[in-house]
Amino acid sequence: MFVPSRFLPRAAPAAAAPAATSLVGMRIPVVTITDDRRAAPPPPGLSDILWALASPRDGIEHIHVAPAPGRALITYFLRAADDHTALGTARLVTDRAISHSPALRGWRRL
Repeated sequence: MFVPSRFLPRAAPAAAAPAATSLVGMRIPVVTITDDRRAAPPPPGLSDILWALASPRDGIEHIHVAPAPGRALITYFLRAADDHTALGTARLVTDRAISHSPALRGWRRL
């Protein structure tokens, strides 16, 4: 049997979502790594190394590496609730890469 929609009961409007206590937004922390023992730039594929050691829960959307002799500036674009959390995540991923990648032996985070 067909019942025209104007005769069907209407659903109650959906309740509004509770207000979030902290909004997650895009953050852009920058981390510097250095190797004082040599003037060579960081290994090629540094961003690939960082991506390989990042996890989905790190919230990383993009990584940019600006290499220079004996150092590199690593810019992370990631989702985090605040700047402090974002910088902590960027440092954690960088430290993870330094400790797990033989190509980064001798490098350290400033």
